[in-house]
Amino acid sequence: MAGFLFAGATATNEYLAVVFLSVCFGATQFTEGAYWSGTTFVAGQHTAAATGVLNTGGNLAGAIASPLVPILAHHFGWLVALATGSVFALVAAALWFWIQVDRPLATAGSG
Repeated sequence: MAGFLFAGATATNEYLAVVFLSVCFGATQFTEGAYWSGTTFVAGQHTAAATGVLNTGGNLAGAIASPLVPILAHHFGWLVALATGSVFALVAAALWFWIQVDRPLATAGSG
């Protein structure tokens, strides 16, 4: 995703930019299954609460970032505004390395 977003931001041809940004959006949609299944697998019987946190985190990040994109674009240009999205995508990908599927959350009543 980060690569397609950055490629779209740096494309010199507007049609190529649309292609890269469209592929970037499509790639974000492919990740939805992994987010939901990963949350469900790790949370176990706490899936309802965990998926609520997943939704809240995604919506909160969107609510914070959405107003910042036009401000960044106005002051620094679209390259910086979209490149920050690439950085956050790479950070999010790196955070997946800390998910430990071999250690599920404690179950109720296990002390």
